[in-house]
Amino acid sequence: AATATASAADETIAALREEVRALREERARSAEERERHQRQAQIHATLLAAAHAEAQSRVEEMRREQETSRAEMASTEARLAAANVELSRLRAGREARASCAEAEIAAAQARLEAAALRERLCAA
Repeated sequence: AATATASAADETIAALREEVRALREERARSAEERERHQRQAQIHATLLAAAHAEAQSRVEEMRREQETSRAEMASTEARLAAANVELSRLRAGREARASCAEAEIAAAQARLEAAALRERLCAA
């Protein structure tokens, strides 16, 4: 009977040792899986941070491009305004020269008429 009890105790001890070994293996697997998940989470966080930094950089670049575009547009508008002023000045100059030419023509016609009148008076 003592042998049977000792044998049963040995079997129980062996079963408990096997269970402890299985639990340790499970704990090791869980720890490995936890580490794997932590590494994956770290990789994901790193990729997410890099994507965010890239997006932020692109937004800043687009803002700079927009500012440059606005400055170029303002410069173009200023050049257009200057060109319109110059065009108005040239038109005014052309109109003044045309008026001057008309006055010279009228004066020449008046001199011509005066000369013709003198000739008629001298001939009479």
